[in-house]
Amino acid sequence: STVSIKHRLNTVISNILFGMVLVIFALYFLVNKRLSFIISLGIPTSFVIAFAVSYQLGYSINIISLLGFLIALGIIVDDAVVIGENIQRYIEEGMDKKEAALKGTLEMFKPVTLASLTTLFAFLPMLMLSGTLGKFIQYIPIMVSFLVVASLIEVFIFLPIHSIHTLNKKDKARSWKFFNDIYRKLLTYTIHFKKTFLVLYFVLIQKN
Repeated sequence: STVSIKHRLNTVISNILFGMVLVIFALYFLVNKRLSFIISLGIPTSFVIAFAVSYQLGYSINIISLLGFLIALGIIVDDAVVIGENIQRYIEEGMDKKEAALKGTLEMFKPVTLASLTTLFAFLPMLMLSGTLGKFIQYIPIMVSFLVVASLIEVFIFLPIHSIHTLNKKDKARSWKFFNDIYRKLLTYTIHFKKTFLVLYFVLIQKN
């Protein structure tokens, strides 16, 4: 049975690594290269912190726990993107790097923390599952919680430090003006014809 177990573990690990590669490539093309670099650094840092905490608390690394890490992979990047882009914005405006890192991080402290807490609260009810299935499933919310908390530590401590040494005014973030204009027109149209939009929405819901 060890061959089968090792094969399953390797499958999950390869999925995590493949997911990390896709996330890094997406960051590279959607934000500037320096910002994508420091955001990408946060992924292995968060994993190392989460693995260390889980080991100290006696939780083993198995297929279910690795699935928890895989689920949380996209979640942990969100916090870094929000704070990193906020710091980059202040640097582009001409603010000193240290001041930009401090202000950009503190400004996002409350919303990022609240967003992470809502994620934790969404997964924690899984701990109440009973029986044999519950004993296995409980690893998922536990590992997701470890990784989300580790991500908060990374974005509030390590990311600002990396920003000071890596980001600069020349490497501006990718412009989203084209997509913002499309969204603005769509939102304006929807608000202007809100009654028609709501009626159409409920009709489509009923048909589905």
